[in-house]
Amino acid sequence: MLRPSVPASSHRADPVFARSEPDPAPARNRTPPRPAVARRVALWSAVVAGGASAVLACIDRSSAMDIAEGALSPASPPAVAVAGSVDVGPAPVAPVAPVVPVVPVVPVVVPEPSSAASRLQRHALPQGARDRVDHRGAGEAALRAGRVDDAVVSLRKALAADASAEAWAALGDAYLRAGQPAAGVDCLEEAVALDVDDAAARRLLVRQYLAADDGRRARLHAEEWVRLSPQDPAARQGLGRAFSQLGMWRQAIEQFALVVAVQPDNAWAHNNLGYAALQLGDTGAAIEHLERALDGQPQQAFMFNNLGVAYERDGEFAFAHAAFSRAAELNPKYAQAALNRDRIQAILDETTRVAAAAQLVRYRNEGARAGATRDEAAAAVALPAMPALRGE
Repeated sequence: MLRPSVPASSHRADPVFARSEPDPAPARNRTPPRPAVARRVALWSAVVAGGASAVLACIDRSSAMDIAEGALSPASPPAVAVAGSVDVGPAPVAPVAPVVPVVPVVPVVVPEPSSAASRLQRHALPQGARDRVDHRGAGEAALRAGRVDDAVVSLRKALAADASAEAWAALGDAYLRAGQPAAGVDCLEEAVALDVDDAAARRLLVRQYLAADDGRRARLHAEEWVRLSPQDPAARQGLGRAFSQLGMWRQAIEQFALVVAVQPDNAWAHNNLGYAALQLGDTGAAIEHLERALDGQPQQAFMFNNLGVAYERDGEFAFAHAAFSRAAELNPKYAQAALNRDRIQAILDETTRVAAAAQLVRYRNEGARAGATRDEAAAAVALPAMPALRGE
């Protein structure tokens, strides 16, 4: 049976619908396949024959042909070249801007100046290029003469040329004498940072921190002071007071006991030892050492107040009243002693009052022999002294 002829214009060369039989139309009458159709034929053949790599190569050639023919717009999808067509070479590549790697922005961190550099900036006074003065010697001479302000200026200039541990310690000492404790401590801390074995600087630091009620820092430097001078009673005294400020009473007693073993007449150590024993409830030891503190030395009001507290806790109200009364006599501004005296007086009977008056006379006579002193304020005591108990 004859098959009807297919018009040339309706011929489809889509490989999906192509027939295996030859087209009956003469070859000379066939319309050349359209580029789009030919590309689909080539793409399918590439899929069957070579897989993905052949498909990519085919797409590159078809894109090149379309660009040569002016048929591919920038928005058009890539096409497939007609099989057997002339290869016009790779498509011209449009210039691509170079890819600049993104470098993360790291903020520039300016380090803080070191402690030594910061202190040097605060305290050193720059010298002129032609300055040949011995500022260190001038500062030490000014200190010996009592001109502390001049000494500070000279030693600050010396520090600019020689930032040694000795220079820092000398300037710190001058600051303290000039009534500038914060600057003095700052310089002394630098001195011991440069020379950990500077016992003199440790001693000054311990005193300053104790006066500021900074037991933690006082202990750090006192322990170093004891390491450097284990036989020095002052070092043991300083460490004991640091322990006392931290409430470490047993450790404080150990240090004060070492002091009185070497210096039996050290009234300050006896007072501190008695005060520490009082905190632990050992009233017997407290009375013993507080009485020793008042033997043979100028009497101090706060020592009598401490002794009065010990007597009261031991039930000796007559002696407690006499001690509180003597403390109030030595320092009329000592309000705590006056309060303690009046509180005890309210509970005394006539017999106990007579005994208290007799004991007070003995205290006065002993003070006359030892050279009693009148304190201007309870807190204005020598450094190793302990404060009175609060509320008693």
